[in-house]
Amino acid sequence: WLISTAARANQTIYFEFVDLDLEDHATCDYDRIEFSAPLIDSNAVYNTVCGRRRPLPYFALPTTTVDVVFQSDDVGHGTFNMSYGIKPCGGYISGTSQGTIVSPNYPDTYNGDDYCVWLIEAEPGHSISVQFDLNAFDVEQGGSDCVFDAVSLYNGPSIKSPEIGRYCNNTMPPATAVHTSSNYLTILFTTDFSIDHGGFVINWMTDNSGCGNQLIHSEYGSIQSPNYPNMYPANSNCFWTIFTNPSDHIK
Repeated sequence: WLISTAARANQTIYFEFVDLDLEDHATCDYDRIEFSAPLIDSNAVYNTVCGRRRPLPYFALPTTTVDVVFQSDDVGHGTFNMSYGIKPCGGYISGTSQGTIVSPNYPDTYNGDDYCVWLIEAEPGHSISVQFDLNAFDVEQGGSDCVFDAVSLYNGPSIKSPEIGRYCNNTMPPATAVHTSSNYLTILFTTDFSIDHGGFVINWMTDNSGCGNQLIHSEYGSIQSPNYPNMYPANSNCFWTIFTNPSDHIK
């Protein structure tokens, strides 16, 4: 199936599974549903679903075109039933070095039951710097986990990437800029059915200085001085933060 919206930008296509009963496998090698976003990467599968565990509450892609493929092996199994819809928010952003992302309807209050995904892709070799406007930030509080409405940042090309932070009025975004460790940043905005608030403003820009200011989520890697293998500049002050699994240590 090919799903394509009438608009060509600023939209999120989301899927909701009513029923899911496919043959289970750790890597979905037998029966599976694959979701691809050809306008983002024509060669990559964005998500694969199998078994009985439904993605909740939604599964969404920040694009206006989605390919859905169902494949099964020679053993019959169960059924699946899913619906899809379109949210007039989110989208895929590339080909520019800076921009601003705002909540739906901003500066008016945002909508209830929204699910918006933005994917920012910078040029290879660049990271992405994100700065919240704290004076404009007003997202319904929901405890330390922000269970009602939330803005979440992910260090990579999807919401399966490591989470940088999940923010609402109980857990405010940092006052300083956040920097990714790659050329991708995913932003997810979710709201419940009830109280709506003012929203948010996020300013972002790409950075190729190589001088730290990065959040690194990886089991292994390397860190290089700015301009390596050439000489680093004077008056540098670079800072890297490395995250790993709680049970691991870094050497």
